[in-house]
Amino acid sequence: MKQERLLSLDAFRGLTIAAMILVNAPGSWNFVYPQLEHASWNGWTCADWVFPFFLWIMGVAMTFSLASKKAKGTPLAELLPGILRRTALLFLLGIVYNTFPFGLLPGQNLHWATLRIPGVLQRIALCYAFGSIVYLHTGVKGRVAAILACFGVYGIAMYALPVPGVGAGVLEPGRNFAHYLDSILLHGHGWAQTRPWDPEGFVGTVTAIATALAGTLAGDYLRRADHAPLEKTCWMALAGGALLALGTCLAPWMPINKTLWTPTYVIFMTGWALVFFSACHFLVDVKGYRAWARPLIIYGSNAILVYLLSCALTQFADLLHVTTAAGRLSVGDALFQRVFCRLASPLNASVLYAVGNVVVLFFPVWFLYRRQWFLKV
Repeated sequence: MKQERLLSLDAFRGLTIAAMILVNAPGSWNFVYPQLEHASWNGWTCADWVFPFFLWIMGVAMTFSLASKKAKGTPLAELLPGILRRTALLFLLGIVYNTFPFGLLPGQNLHWATLRIPGVLQRIALCYAFGSIVYLHTGVKGRVAAILACFGVYGIAMYALPVPGVGAGVLEPGRNFAHYLDSILLHGHGWAQTRPWDPEGFVGTVTAIATALAGTLAGDYLRRADHAPLEKTCWMALAGGALLALGTCLAPWMPINKTLWTPTYVIFMTGWALVFFSACHFLVDVKGYRAWARPLIIYGSNAILVYLLSCALTQFADLLHVTTAAGRLSVGDALFQRVFCRLASPLNASVLYAVGNVVVLFFPVWFLYRRQWFLKV
């Protein structure tokens, strides 16, 4: 029996992508509301919802795309080429994202010796690869065990393995094992602002895989025919609340930290994902209120493309310059100062600028959606 498309998941994906653009493209980084900036270290803000939500959504979607093949007992040898192809394409797109616009514009240089290798799409690619293989080979208990194994590997690395000159169990910036491992393996190929380590580096990717696997557990539950949609909504909301409480209780022993992607961060953000998604599921799939979600569904239909377009828009706004009465400014700064700052205070103008990016990027996605053109990776 063909599984009906889960519109609430499409809407949640669109909401997540729109939120990603909102937090990544303020009018000025000097004027940003605290909740729209990532936590500097321990703790969390609303901006810290975005990346784990996307990985969790990917895990849910994975069950809908692979479940029929798994049920038929399709050998991994037949599925592995497709999984590896998608992994490689996502990873390559991440490299393209890191290097765009390839040193072709004035003021932008491309140095292969310091090219950033990790990144958001690269982490998504690795989570997809490992998550798919684990999903195809295990049931619910096996994936719970895999999540706990990810936590165990992370705990051993961060708490038991010593960092030279520091010791073991230190989670401070620049003094933790994740930083130390990246400084050895990346050789300067991390993010420019955090070199020699990278916020999407090796150790955090292990627990990021657990986030995707948590999504597969929710996906399996959503596909069950023996529970009514309203019952599913209630149980997901309750599970989300329980995980929020668990993450909060464990935080004194292991902080909630996006940059390190700690296990408590996985637990806590999975809780939030369940709470938000249960609300979307209730409104869209249970009550049938779909008109409000249509723009989000359109936005989520080409999520990877929107992400890449947002990069291009931000880069061009920063690298292209115009001459104004205040001097030579980037296009982005000129728009912010000469247009948005005349409409509101700097903080609100910065938010309006980000909202403008969300609106502008909606139109090409809407055009593609109307023609049923989707970037398939």
